[in-house]
Amino acid sequence: MIGNGTEDATVTVSLPTISSSWSYHSVVFATPADVPATAKLTIKIKTALPNTEDIYIDAIVVTEMYRPLGTYGPYVAAVAGATDWVVGDKATVAITQTNEGLVQRMLDRIHGAFELDLQMPSSGSPVIADSVIA
Repeated sequence: MIGNGTEDATVTVSLPTISSSWSYHSVVFATPADVPATAKLTIKIKTALPNTEDIYIDAIVVTEMYRPLGTYGPYVAAVAGATDWVVGDKATVAITQTNEGLVQRMLDRIHGAFELDLQMPSSGSPVIADSVIA
């Protein structure tokens, strides 16, 4: 369920690509502020499995994501992998994010856009020309 709760967040895994070892698959989605009591998680297997094969689901994690870098940073969540975490483990993550463009910076300055999770469309260069306000 995303946004207004009428859309689905899905992840599709091609069964022939799964090996006999552990593999990780994920989907990220946002819910409404008030999650309805009718919300549900559904796992579907659309292809019949041969009677000689099994699928094991080790864990399903539904957790709130955090912004460790503050309002301007990305949302992140750490989950266990094939090897369990132990005390003292550390991870390094490369983050590439841009708030380029005068329009984006002014939107944040005037309206607090980043605190409201509002981001203008962007690509390798600003989509909205700075000349509209320069």
